Amino acid sequence: LLSFTQIENKAIKIKEESINLDVFCQNMIDAYQLKYPNFDIECKIDGIDYFKTDPVLLGSIFQNLIDNAYKYSNPDRKLLKISIKKFKKSLMMKFADRGIGIPSRDLDNIFKNGTITVQSVEGEGSEFTIELPYEI
Repeated sequence: LLSFTQIENKAIKIKEESINLDVFCQNMIDAYQLKYPNFDIECKIDGIDYFKTDPVLLGSIFQNLIDNAYKYSNPDRKLLKISIKKFKKSLMMKFADRGIGIPSRDLDNIFKNGTITVQSVEGEGSEFTIELPYEI
């Protein structure tokens, strides 16, 4: 969230590269499955191969959401499903876990900037959706 605010305020300069999403995601998954062998991570990419963005910032998004999915899941529910697709003029990424969830009274205060949304049921898990402008 801090990075999004810094980008909006032009404090961080984005270094765009064309990223192969399949390779990027598989590298992230491989790194986490080495770190947490009991963590089941799946990634489905639909209708898009490359995305122009800053790989460091995209990596930060993935790391934060993957870390939280692992941290806030019970030992027998370490599962994360990542889905990526093109939606209108955006790239939509969803991170759905089976973690402890977030109380409904706290959901409106999680994200104040950008197009990040969350749906959560306490005790059942959370799904974070991120939309970023899409450009080839």
